[in-house]
Amino acid sequence: MKKIWRTLCVLMALIMVAGCGGAEPDPAPIGGTAGQTDTPVSGGTMNIAIPASPETVNPLEVNTREMVDMFALIYDPLVRLDTALRPSASLAVRWEADEHGKVWTLYLREGVTFHNGEGFTSTDVLYTLDQLKQIYTSSTRTSLYSGVFSLISSYTAIDRYTVKLTLKEPSGNILPMLNFPIVQRNSLTEHDGVTLVGGTGAYVPQSSTIGSALVLKANEKWWRRTPYISTINVKTFPDAETALTSVSLKLVDIVHSASPTANVYRQTNLVNTSELMTQEFECIIPNVFGNPVLADVAMRQAIFSALDRKTIVKQAYMGHAVSVDVPLPPDSYLYDVAQNQLAYETKTTEQILSSLGYRDSDGDGILDKDGVKLSFRLIVNENVLNSTRTDAANLVARQLADAGIECIVNKLSWSSYQAALKAGQFDLAMAGFSMPTHGDLRFLLHSQGLRNYGKYQDMQLDELLNTFFSAAGETDRMTAAGAVQRYFTQQLPLFSLYFKTNTLVVSADIKGIKETRDMDVYMEIENWYRYNQGDENKVDVENTN
Repeated sequence: MKKIWRTLCVLMALIMVAGCGGAEPDPAPIGGTAGQTDTPVSGGTMNIAIPASPETVNPLEVNTREMVDMFALIYDPLVRLDTALRPSASLAVRWEADEHGKVWTLYLREGVTFHNGEGFTSTDVLYTLDQLKQIYTSSTRTSLYSGVFSLISSYTAIDRYTVKLTLKEPSGNILPMLNFPIVQRNSLTEHDGVTLVGGTGAYVPQSSTIGSALVLKANEKWWRRTPYISTINVKTFPDAETALTSVSLKLVDIVHSASPTANVYRQTNLVNTSELMTQEFECIIPNVFGNPVLADVAMRQAIFSALDRKTIVKQAYMGHAVSVDVPLPPDSYLYDVAQNQLAYETKTTEQILSSLGYRDSDGDGILDKDGVKLSFRLIVNENVLNSTRTDAANLVARQLADAGIECIVNKLSWSSYQAALKAGQFDLAMAGFSMPTHGDLRFLLHSQGLRNYGKYQDMQLDELLNTFFSAAGETDRMTAAGAVQRYFTQQLPLFSLYFKTNTLVVSADIKGIKETRDMDVYMEIENWYRYNQGDENKVDVENTN
């Protein structure tokens, strides 16, 4: 509370605003109050926030969501991902794979220019790939995008607007992995780490460095369309809490927050909030290798039926999560919507455990069999800054106890937790994973998966996972993904809980926001506009949809 008070004092010294209303129980739609029919207006300024000390200004090496979002305003990828994570055209207008799905040909968009006026060609794509390959092979550099070289064997330009990628093995994973920023050829040579380099995106930086007041101007030659908002001021803030408070004080217009309490900044007619789906997946890993009781699929089904995930989401995550049965976000085009979600049903748990021979023979509330109590050790990592996963683990323990299953929660330091996972020293483990947008689950579920900590072994599941990895066409990938999900829910190699959601906190003056997603908040920035009183007299008809 002292920190919040200090922040408010500092910001109030900078700007004074009229009284702020309290949070409302129901959010107004992002982009305006329900019923408004504002007309898009060209012009205006929007303020956004980034960390005060960004780790890098190299768009290929950023690792924070704020910097990824900002750079998406300056750079375009080869392939965009829509809100359903479906690959769509960007600097590559179309693509095709050979009959095996190993050689991919990308046809590039013609007539695109970089901010300095030079034309975009296949040379820029090859140069960007060269930079990512260097990062991929480096022992000291990291990138959200360099993993594309786990697939790519070689790459070459067929002509100025055609690029050929040869993969190490057939896979449709390549397309969603081509969403990295394309930088101008030779722009990163001897890069000093603080200077912005050229892009083709919606906004043009007005300086070459990121400081306290970076200004972006709308790119009038952008191949998609000149954005309505003409200027974006990029402001730096010491922490996320300060940035959120700044929205209320009209210093910033938009903040993408992972805070579970971000909704308190909602103010009627002043600040709107909206949920953003993320790739942050939470689950419970059963140690099927180390505990024979958990190797029985019936036992896993009994445990899963005893979990009231909606209550966990509400109480531990304050509603900022969406329950799922599988490790795929429910808004993904790969998610099998035809499959009904598995139910929280204590009677099912009771029936299964009874059929397995478990009884409460001594009346202590814990089931037992052959004199051995049904008891599991649940490990969870300690986090002094965020207790939500620990809170969730305690709720899981209480829900299992209600079903007659003893669950002992052990909170471990991060290093001890990692060691226990790798050594298999647990019965159950609360865990979280950033799931890849391409939907390949082999790292988590395959018998040889790097993160298969429960050491689940299933040849049929392995085959289904491999089929999805190899599928190239969209229809084949959806079919293969559906088969994986159906088998997964039958066998329950791990217990899916939910995908976390973030909050977009936006000034009510900013309109036209319809499509957003974590790590791509500005995906339709050309449709955003700022509406102020009197703007209805300044409508630019030529730029109005």
